[in-house]
Amino acid sequence: MKIKTNSLNIRQARVEDAQPITLLCKQLGYVISEEKIQIYLESLKTATEWIVYVACESENLILGWINVYLTHGILADRQAEIGSLIVDENFRGKGIGNLLMQKAQIWAQQQGCSLIQVRSQTKRQQAHTFYQNLGYKLCKTQLVLRKQLNIDN
Repeated sequence: MKIKTNSLNIRQARVEDAQPITLLCKQLGYVISEEKIQIYLESLKTATEWIVYVACESENLILGWINVYLTHGILADRQAEIGSLIVDENFRGKGIGNLLMQKAQIWAQQQGCSLIQVRSQTKRQQAHTFYQNLGYKLCKTQLVLRKQLNIDN
């Protein structure tokens, strides 16, 4: 299927976008419940430090999405990080990811960030090429270590 990037609408995600976002997550092997995504999207109504954008061909056909959030600490000035970027596997290579990245970068600049970064699994070589073609530079390789915490709800 052919898509024209000028026919796409990039808009902030809404709660009713949870199902297509869930389906796109599965394409990359991420298993997350639609309910959990709905809760996260609901939080966007009052959030100031994170946002999700979707790329739509029509109001109901979501072809991709991006999540960007702010980070800051003692060792780093306020910066933005791409948490997720997923484009439907049937529509990759058509400029959708580029449009979503542009929107995320504009948002980051509006938040006062002078730096935006993205982390990508080492096995996702096509993603690395995509980011590098957008001007992102490899700055380090690191391990990610996790520990599950038990919290009372």
